[in-house]
Amino acid sequence: MSETGKRLPGTSRNILYGELAFNYPALGFNAALEGRYASRVFANDANTAQASGYTVANLRAGFTQRSGGWTVSEFARVDNIFDRQYVGAVRVNDGSSRFYEAAPTRFGMVGVNASYAF
Repeated sequence: MSETGKRLPGTSRNILYGELAFNYPALGFNAALEGRYASRVFANDANTAQASGYTVANLRAGFTQRSGGWTVSEFARVDNIFDRQYVGAVRVNDGSSRFYEAAPTRFGMVGVNASYAF
């Protein structure tokens, strides 16, 4: 809180992150369900503009194989699995009062990582 009793704009008062992970080493399999909560964020010094708090969930899974010096990992993830619409960022004290930037809707990603240890 500032001296005038206003909250600092651009920062959530509360943020919580949690993860429930599962590993099955015999197959090199891993998976996790992630959750993130952030409370409301004020967008200006007067605390008259604010973005609501939000909760989102993400899911990821993958496999890892090792052979010789090589490690290869394949993964897939889906962020914002419930397709929640929320403000992902604010522009504090924007002169044109365009404070809010939307967060991405549901999206996925797949990939492969490979490394070699000498």
